[in-house]
Amino acid sequence: MPYQAVARNASGQILTNTSTSARFKLREFSTSGSVIWTEDQSVLTNANGLFTAQLGAISSMEAIDWSQGNLYLQVEVLVGGIYVDQGTKQLLSVPYAKYAGSIKLDVSATGDTLVIGNGNPIIIPGLSAANPPPIGGLPHTCGLQGVHNEAVTYGTVSDFDGNVYKTINVNGREWMAENLNVGHFQNGDEVFITEDNVGWNSLTIFPLSCYYNNDMANACPYGRIYNFYAVDDPRKLCPAGWHVPDNTEWALLGDAFGGSSVAGGALKTVGTLDDTGLWYTPNTNATDASGFSAVPGGYRSQYGVYTQMSFGAYYWAGQSAGSNDGWFSQLRYDYNNLTGNIFDGRFGASVRCIKDL
Repeated sequence: MPYQAVARNASGQILTNTSTSARFKLREFSTSGSVIWTEDQSVLTNANGLFTAQLGAISSMEAIDWSQGNLYLQVEVLVGGIYVDQGTKQLLSVPYAKYAGSIKLDVSATGDTLVIGNGNPIIIPGLSAANPPPIGGLPHTCGLQGVHNEAVTYGTVSDFDGNVYKTINVNGREWMAENLNVGHFQNGDEVFITEDNVGWNSLTIFPLSCYYNNDMANACPYGRIYNFYAVDDPRKLCPAGWHVPDNTEWALLGDAFGGSSVAGGALKTVGTLDDTGLWYTPNTNATDASGFSAVPGGYRSQYGVYTQMSFGAYYWAGQSAGSNDGWFSQLRYDYNNLTGNIFDGRFGASVRCIKDL
């Protein structure tokens, strides 16, 4: 289980460029519950105090009962011969992901019954051949209704994690019609989630991701937010055979729908927060005629502050703007343009992918 944190001494000061030892403990039921697993590892912090570890590399985690889910991870770091507590936090997604590996999944011979269970399976009929796909093609993993244009025929593409995205064809180029939500690069390395503002701001050259307001519920339909270092990483975020579009490719997308000064309307999802949509009023000229279905996921500043959800859609362009900056394309609720600008590389924005030529 990959783990990443910033090490601090008892006074809260960051330990930079330090070789030390980290002790990890799993407690059950509460932050002071019984310790059911422990492991010590040698770690090395970088100039920002960051260290990484692979939990379970030394002491096996196979015997842990992940099914009960109520587990807390405590971390301590050795400072001056004394282990300093770095905090204890409940594991929210890991136990369920681990437990999912033991769940029985099966499909009936006719393909219309999904069997899920561990010992006592639950049978849910009509999930496959019994029900035709919705208008517009196969559903995305997200499954949120009312986002896409039902008059458009969509294709699909899957990422490393198995998420399925709708796609559209524009002048011979295939684009994702949903925001990227992948948690791994193409080689399987994890794209770490960083929630605290200090960690987000201080890791100036490290690829990071998050969910808006640190709320995983925002994954649908907004996907993950990534800093530019994740977008620019040679391990690549997009599915194999796809890439983050550069400024030229974004410009060609705008040209296909009347040019950058008017293309915004054709690219944005319809509706406003006053009715059934996601954008603030007036969501100028939004028709989603393209099927691109841009959603206003906002962004995260270099200081870790979340802002602009429902006001704007901000998408990285896979193109450096010099130094540690990156280009991005932007759509807003109050105008019809598709515009480009420059973000500090520590900003977090959404990602759409385009298929390689």
